[in-house]
Amino acid sequence: MHSAAFDLGWFCAPPLLAALAVLLLPALRAADTPSWGWLLFVVFIDVGHAYASLYRTYLDPEEFARRRSLYVYLPILCWVAGMILYRMSALAFWRAFAYLAVFHFVRQQYGFMRANARLEGPRPVWEERLDAAVIYATMLYPLVYWHADPARKFWWFVSGDFVRLNAWAGGWAGGVYAALLAAFALRQLVRLRARLPVNPGKMGVVLSTAAAWYVGIVATNSDFAFTATNVVAHGVPYLALVWLY
Repeated sequence: MHSAAFDLGWFCAPPLLAALAVLLLPALRAADTPSWGWLLFVVFIDVGHAYASLYRTYLDPEEFARRRSLYVYLPILCWVAGMILYRMSALAFWRAFAYLAVFHFVRQQYGFMRANARLEGPRPVWEERLDAAVIYATMLYPLVYWHADPARKFWWFVSGDFVRLNAWAGGWAGGVYAALLAAFALRQLVRLRARLPVNPGKMGVVLSTAAAWYVGIVATNSDFAFTATNVVAHGVPYLALVWLY
C-alpha cells in the first residue's frame, strides 16, 4: 500500500510481535491488565487510534464538506440510540457495543488483506472468496471458541457481553478453520509452482492476524494477553494508515 518495508513493518509486524511478546514474557499473561498496561494499550493505542480518525474526517475540510450530514447527524443518532438502549438494559447496551467493535476489528483486517491481494492481479472469483474466508476465519474461530468456552476469564467490555454458545461450536469452528488454512496454503503453493504472483503483504496479514487472535484468545486465558494482542493488532496499523494519509 506504500512500500514493502512500510507495509510489512506497520501492517504485518505489530500483530506478530505482540503475539510473540505474550508467549515469551510471562508478565503479559497476567490474569488482569495492570494500570500501566491499560494506559499503554487502551488509552495510548486504542483510544489514540480512534481520535486519530479526526484527521481523516472532521479536520479534513474537503472530506467533511463531502459528507457533512453523515459526520454531523450520525454521531447524534448513535448517541440517542445508545442512551435509549442503555435505559432499556445496561447489558444490552454493552452487548451491542461489543459486537459492533468486533465487526470493526474484523473488517479492518479483511480490508488490509484485500488491499494487498489486489496486487496479485486478476484472479478467479473462487480464489478471492477463499482468501476472504481465511482472513475471516483467523478471527471468527477464536471468537467462536471464546463464545463456547465458559472457562475464558476475560471479556470485551463487561462480563457477559458475549452470548454463550454450546461447547461443541468451538471444536466445529476449529475444524473448519483448519480446513480453510490447509486449502489456502495449498493454493499459495500452487501459485508459486505455476510462477503466479503471491503477494507477501497478503500472506503477512493473514499469518500475523492468525497469530495475534489465536494467542490472545485461544492459547492464553488472560485479560492482559487479550488486550495486548488485540489492541496492537488493530490500533497500530490504523495509526500507520492515518500517518500515510
